[in-house]
Amino acid sequence: MDAGRRRAVVLLATLGTFGAALAGLYALTGLWLAHDAADRWAIAIAFAVAASGAVDKAMTPWAAHVPAAATPSEGEPPDAPPDPSGPEPEPSGGRRPPTRDRVVTAVVTAAITAAVSGIVYGALTPKAGGGGTASAAAASDGYTLVYGHRTLSLKDYDYFFDLRAGRVGRSETAWSVSTDAGGDGNGAFEVQPLTAAYVAPGKTTPSAGQCAAKATRHPAKGWIHFRQVPPGRTFCLRDTTSGDIAVLTVIDVDHGNYATTDDITYYRHRS
Repeated sequence: MDAGRRRAVVLLATLGTFGAALAGLYALTGLWLAHDAADRWAIAIAFAVAASGAVDKAMTPWAAHVPAAATPSEGEPPDAPPDPSGPEPEPSGGRRPPTRDRVVTAVVTAAITAAVSGIVYGALTPKAGGGGTASAAAASDGYTLVYGHRTLSLKDYDYFFDLRAGRVGRSETAWSVSTDAGGDGNGAFEVQPLTAAYVAPGKTTPSAGQCAAKATRHPAKGWIHFRQVPPGRTFCLRDTTSGDIAVLTVIDVDHGNYATTDDITYYRHRS
């Protein structure tokens, strides 16, 4: 490979790796905020190792193409034999080309920078899920976060989400949600009386204040059908007696036995 092509490949590889590092920073930040603290160091280390290893392997085929040593032209005297008293020649192949070293170093630096930035961002940004702490958005809405992003599952329609306690039980509580056939045999969330509901559009997740403003009426016959909230969709419930808010993002539903797995966040209204 000639020098011009090598420089072009190095430039493209460098730009690509820094672009990948920026994309990695964005993805890492999302993963950081979505996982528990125990998983976050593993995410950061895995990102740095994967980024440097992938680029190192990708560059191996072309990095080995170093310019060949010049051969003497016709009519020129051959090189003089080496002086036995002089220093021994360095063995060839013992070191990677400096261009490859520079690019790999840049990639590792960018990956580590992305990982550290994600750590700092995750440490300084208020996160949902820290039980007993209030997020900035919830506080401004007049709500206190009780627990956030807790994954709970109902095995079938005989179980209930105890929304205030954040656990699953076999009996109905003061504020709970269960499932049943929904009147059409396809399944639904069964909502208690004195509970208003709001189904968020698309993949959006509303804040506590948005839920309170949008949840203005009780669902028809107390049902939110599975077809209204397929996996990935979010709905929220408002207890009209206390003003408390529960935000449920559907992870999975079963139209046979009406089982469901959901990500649940609960806010207590500050009166």
